[in-house]
Amino acid sequence: CSNTLSGTDNKKDAAAQPSGISVQSFELIDLNGKDIYPGEELAAVIRVINAGQQIAENISLELLVPEILLLQSSTQITQPLKSDLPGIENTDISIYGNNAQISQLAPGQEVTVEIPLKVIGQLNQDITSKVSLALNKNNPGAAIIDETFFTVFGVAPYERDEIPIIGLHAIEDRIEIPIELSTYNFDVLCKTLKSFGFETITFTDLLNHLQFGRVLPQRSVIITSDDGFADLYTNAFDVLKKYDYKMTVFIVTDFIKENDKERVTNYFDSSRAVPMRPMLIWPEVKEMDQYGCEFLSHSANHIHLGLATDVKFKEELAKSKKDIEEHLKKPVLFFAWPYDNTDPAKIKLLTELGYVGAVRYGGGIETVSTLDLKEIKRVEFNSLIAPHTYTTYLELHSVSIDGRIKQPEVKKGEEFVLEYKIKNDDEWNLEITSMELELPDWVSLEGLEQKSYTTQYPGKKDGVFMWVSDKYIIEPGSQASMNLRLIANSSAKGAVKFRISAYNGYIEADPVQLEIN
Repeated sequence: CSNTLSGTDNKKDAAAQPSGISVQSFELIDLNGKDIYPGEELAAVIRVINAGQQIAENISLELLVPEILLLQSSTQITQPLKSDLPGIENTDISIYGNNAQISQLAPGQEVTVEIPLKVIGQLNQDITSKVSLALNKNNPGAAIIDETFFTVFGVAPYERDEIPIIGLHAIEDRIEIPIELSTYNFDVLCKTLKSFGFETITFTDLLNHLQFGRVLPQRSVIITSDDGFADLYTNAFDVLKKYDYKMTVFIVTDFIKENDKERVTNYFDSSRAVPMRPMLIWPEVKEMDQYGCEFLSHSANHIHLGLATDVKFKEELAKSKKDIEEHLKKPVLFFAWPYDNTDPAKIKLLTELGYVGAVRYGGGIETVSTLDLKEIKRVEFNSLIAPHTYTTYLELHSVSIDGRIKQPEVKKGEEFVLEYKIKNDDEWNLEITSMELELPDWVSLEGLEQKSYTTQYPGKKDGVFMWVSDKYIIEPGSQASMNLRLIANSSAKGAVKFRISAYNGYIEADPVQLEIN
């Protein structure tokens, strides 16, 4: 949202008012100049003009406001007027709640009325509503003459905390190198994300959450692509629209041309063994931007920014930022390092360039509560990842495994119990095909407690204990405990590892450390 949330020229309504009074504009102003959040102050700003031939008196304005807006205290002001008529130098404006009264207006005179409003203090979801305006409501023929819509963004913690930020490149029907992803597999990726309830957000959404607490979908994902290949428009765009998804594209701006005749390929990669693909053009970028996709900087010429001089670093990012902002009229606050060639020493230059964050290509799944804006991690994604493992590779499930030793102290030669709790917070059954246990060679498995999820003694292969079945099912919101009876046969240090096989991949518990004195 901009500072002025809405405004309408209402000269057409002047004829409907017998006195010649007309509302020239009606706007809802966010006083902090940014998005609207709970507890913020607004102002309904109404510009009224007397387009008639006679002095108008006792002009009334009435706002109809939704419940999420609170009316501020009453006030009365005197506003000076410019007039050639004697005695009409000022007008009194009285504001009582949602009503404003203008004492008088001479022909051709206009006044601006500001009615203060405040957003209620507790909202945990986004709400779009409207404010309506009536002029001289009690006069014959008067009606609601204007309305303005606004959105209040809810504030809530991101309880899941983890957020996969997926790093892609080209999306081609037929790939030539592993870093590309086929259109079919991109569809599988989006379908998998959707089936687990994930919704796409942008880096702007993420920044608004970090700065203002703006509510995010509780299963949020950011889909990104580097460079700006034309296949994002020809192939990926239809898939995004199919799932009501958006993506963030880090573009190399000097290679994004104005029209198809000028279109170029990624010849910045000509020294590497990669295919030459056509790049996006600005009309395609604008169409995707209008849909909801986000375009950010990947430098102007795809150089090794980490190896560049400070002067060249600033030149590349300043030019790229300027090009995107001039074409899309939106601020560019993040960039992604080309070649993932980073230099921590250059981070200090970001503020003077107008950036707030830098994005790596790899690093793994990001955690919102510990996120470093200057080094945002992504999950590398390519055609080497089998589609049936997308769920576990991106950790889309809500399955947790916690291990603990029940005894306060473990002694050599004495039996102790190691408990693993497997909790299923997904909304469907968790089907486990195997459970696997790896012990140090100085620890032996004696058996399982009777209250364990299964009491069956496992098989063993290549030093790994394995329980294998198609009947290990944990219902939604439930948990199962594996209570292992173990004996440490030596004084030593080591770790016990445990994992389950589900969703065609492994879900691993954190290693449990043992120290036997």
